[in-house]
Amino acid sequence: MTYAQLTYALPFAACGLSLMMGLAAMVVPDRVAKWWGIAPGQLGLIRLYLGAAPMASAAFCVYWLAPSAFWSVGAGWLGLAILRVLQFRSAPVCWRAAGLEFGLATSMLLGLFTN
Repeated sequence: MTYAQLTYALPFAACGLSLMMGLAAMVVPDRVAKWWGIAPGQLGLIRLYLGAAPMASAAFCVYWLAPSAFWSVGAGWLGLAILRVLQFRSAPVCWRAAGLEFGLATSMLLGLFTN
């Protein structure tokens, strides 16, 4: 696989991962909230923000197939990751969630800048 093929496939892999994460949040919201470092209080909000939102944005990217769609969703993941790290004073940082968010953002933005 060449570098160009890899960077073309990365945004689609990130969308697939987002779809699977969203589906997991819809099915088992308490376990997903624990993994993301969020107290499993209101399961409906967890299904909405960790399930429906990532699923809808990833499905939009796969449907639209435009670099601007991948860029906008990637910028959203990057913003979430940055805010997760910046909130270290009020709560401990869940580094696995921040790493996943940075990885999704990098995958989607790298595909835009290289293709």
